[in-house]
Formats: sequence, structure tokens, C-alpha cells
Amino acid sequence: MIHEGVPNSSFQFARRGEKATRISLNEWGFRDGERDKVKKGDVIRIAVLGDSNTAGWEVPLQKTFGARLEEMLNEASKGNKRIEVLNFGVEGYGFIQYFHLIKFKVLQFDPDFILIVTGANDILDDINYGLARGNLESINFPFYSEFLYSRSPLYAFIYSRLFRLKTDRQLWVNLTYKELIAKLTKSSLPFEEQFRETSSAIDNINKLLKFKNIPWAFILSPDASSVTEKWFEDLTKTFSKNYNVPVETAKGKLVWGREALKSFCHRYDIQFLDLMPAFETAVQDLAAYPYLEQDPHLSSTGHELVAREIFSWIISQTRF
Repeated sequence: MIHEGVPNSSFQFARRGEKATRISLNEWGFRDGERDKVKKGDVIRIAVLGDSNTAGWEVPLQKTFGARLEEMLNEASKGNKRIEVLNFGVEGYGFIQYFHLIKFKVLQFDPDFILIVTGANDILDDINYGLARGNLESINFPFYSEFLYSRSPLYAFIYSRLFRLKTDRQLWVNLTYKELIAKLTKSSLPFEEQFRETSSAIDNINKLLKFKNIPWAFILSPDASSVTEKWFEDLTKTFSKNYNVPVETAKGKLVWGREALKSFCHRYDIQFLDLMPAFETAVQDLAAYPYLEQDPHLSSTGHELVAREIFSWIISQTRF
């Protein structure tokens, strides 16, 4: 894993404003309540993986969609079964990291079902990572980088953003929308070769969980720039300024990433829940707006929306 949470650590995410949240990680280094590795009694365990939106640093722990989903499922169960929803969300993770997280961490908790809550950016991060891997020698990481990366959430956050900035420049600078689409959908190569990093990670996840006989699914939770004009405009302005690229390039990244994930799921026969329709409806109602006012991450309302949609989807397939 590129970075992990520090077990039993605690820090203030923001001092004031809508993100003024105290963050505490459990003994396993995740933003969740205390969990035993060994399941006790007749417990059903759902492991939820994802990036910063899943970790939910911007909202109180009890309002994250993982915590709310656990409450909803236990209310529906009416005491017949106890359901635990374990939050394995880590800021900055993509599919490559999800595979390693499942293999080395999640399976130790004996989950009955795994949900990977993701956005289009996770695929794009994997592609950037794969294209940049051959150029790592030129980045000149300090000798202490790996030590700090695995121990300091702040260092990991800054490091990941600087790395993403460098790799984004390598991939996206000076591409028009048509050139971008041509680069991402080159028909002369098989699908798996075009996107080998993400494809390989998804294939490895699928094989591992089939071998372990653990059902799993992708939940597509769109970021604000995918469904709101305000954040899309802000994104394209920032993108254009920082990388000197046309507005259409940013749009192409977002549209392509979502469709690519659907294609992956179709090819590998993976369960898939697209929350885009629910979010497109929610952003039309100011009272139900699912994102933070000054940040494209999920608000408490957004976390509630994700929990409600996943809950309805699970209930439609399962009896509690």
C-alpha cells in the first residue's frame, strides 16, 4: 500500500467551518469504530472500501454513509441478525490499492460482502500511476519518504497530491478533447492492454474474491464535478490554469472514467450500482444538496443519500 492510517491516531481535520471535524482512527488504522478481527455470533459483515469520500473526513463519523448504512440495516433486521459495516476508506486510494488492501487487510476481518465505493477519478489515478511508473527515477523522492508515507496522514496527503500533479502533467498537458479520446480509446489495442493497470487490479480483485467465495460490487458515487455545473466550472478553470489544457479535456476525463468503469463491470460480470441518477436529482434541490459548499466532497446529506441508495439496493436483493 502506498500509505496507511496510523493506528489509534487522532487529529483535527479543520479548525472551523463546515469541515471542522475531529478524526480518530481505530487500532487497525481506519476511520471506524473499534472492531474485532474475529466475528462474534451470527454477525454479517460488509466491508466498504473507497477513497476520501468513504473515509468521510469532512463529516462526523456517525454521519458517514458506512455508519448510517449499518444503522439502517440493523433497523431493517429487527434483531434477527446483527450487521456490521466496516469502513476501510483511505484518502487517495484507487483500484490498485484496493486490491492490496483486500488481500492484506480486509480479508483478515472475514467479510461476507465487499463494496467498493468509487468514482471515475479512481480509474484515472490508476492510469496516471501506470504511465508514470517508468519515470519514477526522475522524481527524486527523499530517502525518508517511505517511512513518513506509512506513518503520517498529513505527509501522505501532501505527497499523493504532488505525485498526482506530476503524473497528470505527464499525461494530460496540451491534449485537445479529440486527442484525449483518441489516446484513451485507441482501437488497435485490446481493452485490457489500454488500461492494464486498472484492468489488472480489477481482475485480481475478482479472482481473489471468487476464490474466497465472497460476493462484491462496485458502487459509483459521482464527485461534484460530474453532476454540478458550479464544481465543473471550477474544475475546468483550475485545470486550464494549472495544466494549460482546454476545458474539453477535463470533461473528457470525467465522462470517459465513468463509462470505462461500467465497461469493466460488464466485461467481468461484476455487480454495479450507479448513483449518478440519484445525485443528478439531489443537486436540483438546495435542501438536498449532497456536497459541501466549499469542497467537492460529500456533505452529511450526501453521505445520507449514498447510505439510503445502497440500503435500498441491498434490501431489494436480500431479506433480513
